[in-house]
Amino acid sequence: MECLSYFGYTHVSPKYYEVALKEKYARDQEIHEMLDIIRDGATLDFLFMYGTSLGSAPNTLFRSYSDKPVASQFASIGKTFAKSLEKIVAAYQSIVH
Repeated sequence: MECLSYFGYTHVSPKYYEVALKEKYARDQEIHEMLDIIRDGATLDFLFMYGTSLGSAPNTLFRSYSDKPVASQFASIGKTFAKSLEKIVAAYQSIVH
């Protein structure tokens, strides 16, 4: 599965991007440039993907106001956060390669 993902990322995605999106579906050069801007700026935020699995701990700290320093707030939820993170890591490790 990992091998298929690798070749999909290195061979299929670039061809799809260059041939299908840019040559077949794009109407003009401006769309080519816009696709490049979007692709160059695309990122994946770990907390966006896994924040709810982590009990939204980091998100909650930064959204709520408190007189306590962030470090002490995190210390109060650190054990729960660590257990949630361990579950995510275990799930990835259980994937058969």
